[in-house]
Amino acid sequence: MQEEKMSEEIRQPGAPGTAATGGPVGPGQLYLDLASGRDDRRVRVIMVEENGVLAACRVERDLSGLADVFGRTPRIHVRALADPRRFALLEDPR
Repeated sequence: MQEEKMSEEIRQPGAPGTAATGGPVGPGQLYLDLASGRDDRRVRVIMVEENGVLAACRVERDLSGLADVFGRTPRIHVRALADPRRFALLEDPR
């Protein structure tokens, strides 16, 4: 009974490591950063690390005026990307 309950939680949208669409966070997805002070910052997932905790991303757009932001590759927690209050999924190539 306990195992069934755990597997149901994993499949639900918003479970750790799942995007707002209910699917897992994965390469090629484009996210909009919803944090205040982020002027239309968009990051694309390049790869999810083997441990499944961090995702290597590439900044594709940032209107903050900082020229050195483009092309940076921040590592973002998968749980943060999956949180619809922090990031909005714009594109999913799958």
